[in-house]
Amino acid sequence: MLTNKPGIELAKEIVRVEKKKEELIKQSKLNFKVYTKRKKGIVVRSVCCVCECEVETEKYNSLEIAQYKAASLTLGGKRVNEFDVCERCLSEC
Repeated sequence: MLTNKPGIELAKEIVRVEKKKEELIKQSKLNFKVYTKRKKGIVVRSVCCVCECEVETEKYNSLEIAQYKAASLTLGGKRVNEFDVCERCLSEC
């Protein structure tokens, strides 16, 4: 009987990563703020280093999709960019 060992190992790794994402979401250990607005899921990618307002966000069709995106970014070692400056703060300089 032939088996596809690399394929089986890849499937196991995918399941492991998906479980890790679910664990991060459940334990609220995401590196990003995630919330809903007008029935869309929002992931905050960067904040102003002066006033802490949201500079860059990503919008998804649901909170669950946004949470999984934030979990993927977190697992990849990404963090919220805290070094941007918003237009309002720039104009005040």
